[in-house]
Amino acid sequence: MENNNLALEVLKQMKEQHTVIVKRLIIALIIITVMFIGTNVFWIYKCYEPTSTETYDIDSQDEGNAVYNDSGKVNINGENKSNKD
Repeated sequence: MENNNLALEVLKQMKEQHTVIVKRLIIALIIITVMFIGTNVFWIYKCYEPTSTETYDIDSQDEGNAVYNDSGKVNINGENKSNKD
C-alpha cells in the first residue's frame, strides 16, 4: 500500500514539474515570437523609409554638360565654376 502512495506522490510531483516547464516554454516561445516580429517590422520600416532628395536646376551657357558637385561647385564641360560666377 505504501508503494502505491509513493508512486502516486512521485507522479503528482512529476505532473506539477511538467506543467511548470510547459508554462515556461510557452512564455519563452511568446517572447521569441514577439522579438522576431519586432525585428522584421523594424528592418522593413528602415528598408522602405522615405528619403529626401534635393533637385537643382543648373543651366550651362553653351548648352554643354553641367554637373553639380557635393562641394557646391558646378562642372560645366569639365571646368569648375562656382555658384557665384
